[in-house]
Amino acid sequence: AENITDVSQQHTKWVKKNADKKMLNEIRLSKAFCKANKLYGAESYIKGFSGYTLEILTIYYGSFGKLIKNAIKWKNGTIIDVEKHYEGLNQSKAGPLIVIDPVQHDRNTAAALSEKKFNLFIEIAKNFMHNPSNEFFELKRITQEDLKGAVVVKAIPLSGKNDVVGSKLLKAMEFIAKRLKEEGYKIDSYDWEWDKNAIFWYFVKNKNLPKKYKHFGPPVKEEGHLEKFKEKYKGHKLKRDGSRVYVELEREHVSVMDFMKRLLRHSYLKDKANGLKLLGE
Repeated sequence: AENITDVSQQHTKWVKKNADKKMLNEIRLSKAFCKANKLYGAESYIKGFSGYTLEILTIYYGSFGKLIKNAIKWKNGTIIDVEKHYEGLNQSKAGPLIVIDPVQHDRNTAAALSEKKFNLFIEIAKNFMHNPSNEFFELKRITQEDLKGAVVVKAIPLSGKNDVVGSKLLKAMEFIAKRLKEEGYKIDSYDWEWDKNAIFWYFVKNKNLPKKYKHFGPPVKEEGHLEKFKEKYKGHKLKRDGSRVYVELEREHVSVMDFMKRLLRHSYLKDKANGLKLLGE
């Protein structure tokens, strides 16, 4: 029986067989490009390109430059099959990009790649083609100036394997974004960075919300659900908006900072980090 560690030796042999000294330098460029743009790594909290996938892609296209030129034309479901073994692919391993493993024909080496990182790679490749620069190969750390105006959270990671710890941090970041949106805050963008500690940031368009808001119930035609809604909000005036009913409720917190202070104490977040702190309070 062979596990993935055994197979990795075959991966190395395949790369050595198909890459001369010049090609190895091209591969280094591909990896540096992805590392600098936070696209490198198949870990579940990154969902980017593995080193092996970048080796295959660079060899397949012939150079880093040709990889970039072709990547801007990629569509969701693009297939890269160096050894012509697509027929044997395990379809559960498909994704936005399918890179058939030349030494393990039922495996997509890009299975961990998310659609978000796939699209980001294409976007950055287009930017590079439009205006090539060494800056695309330089890893940039987020600065206080970059975060000016953002809602920023410092997260102290748990102890353990990076993949597990990182996945929990990612879930925490996404949970906070989801709850902000559900509350009515509009987020222009959000992201995170993890070194020793982690930083989550959210660029929120509306820092304050009205005290009152509409809480919608079921469509009028759903009589059973409608009765339950009336019972739950007995004492509130029932109003109608099109085919649905609603009641007016009051928010406990109208400012995003006050809302975040409460949100960071949510039970869901307790096992995601050793501590979460709102910066700039």
